[in-house]
Amino acid sequence: MEAPEQPGAEAPSKSLSTPALISLLALTLLGLIGGWMVLLMGGFYSKPGKFSHQPATFVSGPMALVMVTIEFAMSAIGVASVLQAWRCSKAWQWFGSCAVLLPPLVFVLLGWYQS
Repeated sequence: MEAPEQPGAEAPSKSLSTPALISLLALTLLGLIGGWMVLLMGGFYSKPGKFSHQPATFVSGPMALVMVTIEFAMSAIGVASVLQAWRCSKAWQWFGSCAVLLPPLVFVLLGWYQS
C-alpha cells in the first residue's frame, strides 16, 4: 500500500526523451542566436502579414528590447530545463540561466552608458 500524496509535494521527475531533449536544445540555441541578432542589429524587421504587399518595417527601441528579453528568457528557461533533465543541481541550473542572461544585460547597460 502506497502512502497518500502530500499536498504540494513534487511529483517524481521523469527523464526527457531524446527527441524532446533535442527539440529543447534547438529552441534554446535558436533563442540565443535570435536574441543576439536583434541585440547586435539594434532591432528587427517585421512584416504585417504573409500575403501583405506592404514593405517590412524595422522595429527598434523598447519594442526590440521586449523581443530580446523574451528570447533570452526563453533560452534561460531552456538551459535550466536541459540541466534539470541531466539531473544537475539547482545551483548549476541557476548558473546556466545566469550565464545566458547576464552577458546581454551587460551589453545593453554598457551600450546605453556609451551613448
